[in-house]
Amino acid sequence: MLQCPIRPEDARAFPTNGWYAGTDAIQKGELFCMDLDYGTATAADPSRANRVVRPVATGAAYLRTVAGVAAQNQPANAAGQKIELLMPGSVCEIAILAAPTLGDRVTALAGSGAPGRFGPTGLSGRGSATVLRTIAAIASLTDYGHGCFSSSVDGSATLTISGTAYTVTKTAAFAYVPATANLQGNEYVYIVAGSTAADGTVVPTVGRYKITAKTSDDAVILDPAGTAPAASSVDIAFFCVRGNPTVLAILDGPLFPSPKDESGLIEYLSPDSGAAIECMIGGTTLIFGGVTVAADVTGTLANGTFVGQQKAIKLIAALTTSDYALTVTAGCVVDPTQASLTLGYSADTLAVLTFDQASEAVLLIWGGATWGLQAWSATAGLVT
Repeated sequence: MLQCPIRPEDARAFPTNGWYAGTDAIQKGELFCMDLDYGTATAADPSRANRVVRPVATGAAYLRTVAGVAAQNQPANAAGQKIELLMPGSVCEIAILAAPTLGDRVTALAGSGAPGRFGPTGLSGRGSATVLRTIAAIASLTDYGHGCFSSSVDGSATLTISGTAYTVTKTAAFAYVPATANLQGNEYVYIVAGSTAADGTVVPTVGRYKITAKTSDDAVILDPAGTAPAASSVDIAFFCVRGNPTVLAILDGPLFPSPKDESGLIEYLSPDSGAAIECMIGGTTLIFGGVTVAADVTGTLANGTFVGQQKAIKLIAALTTSDYALTVTAGCVVDPTQASLTLGYSADTLAVLTFDQASEAVLLIWGGATWGLQAWSATAGLVT
């Protein structure tokens, strides 16, 4: 049943249920997507809209159709479980990665080590939200509540591996993480992207890592949990939190969507020198930077899947020596020198987007036959 407020102080909520086949625990405020490719594609199976999965960056854009956010914590269940969800349009608590300010726009991550948690702002639409409360970062060693400590996404933080010791280093980032003896066991570092600083040849295993010790205000030691990059030092993008920090927000709607109503969510992309790394179709791709890549990282932007689909891409910090070169399967750039934009306007072919300078960004829209370049940063060599 849809629940509408009867008093100004009541939160508007649109609850529903979904079946989650995963065996892991559910945290309040995490976003889930419909499992629209469940079963056999040729079978008429209405359960696809009632089954839910954690969002991933791979696969077709329709796989990131938002179902809602978890209404409460639920323990792990080896048999899967029914979870209560609050659908888009609801006013509810959402799981966050960094301390927000009233009015902030935030978007959930697809994969990237923190699937379903809300991070930076992406495109508007289902999967994005407007924050309804300011929450400060943890700023006391005696504050043991759920909250956000710090973050770094510009390539200035380092993960160092020495045997079984995994150390994250970032100046003053861990000042309010308790001393080792006072850790509560629920302090975590979410690693969302990274690459070796010298040559970009190794990327880290993204995910949530528990803090097991604090060595200084600049460094903490993580539980490797059996996952690790092979390199001895990797620059990373991370968010440091305690427990499950949440904030009140209003989820972008509408309640019953068409594909153009979806934000497409956010992914972090880790540059791996000389490798082909594809970005997701639609949504927002944030490229990790602040490192050197020995050889170009390449990718191909596939054709869109519906008219009006948007794609945003941004390089967070500069790449040196080589670039991230994204081939656009079908693209065009409207020629601004034409006297008027009539049905006969001319367009130049958009072939490759080359990212190497900090904050380079583009916004594309699928017109049915090509990706049209709508906006871009004025940096040399980005658009060819």
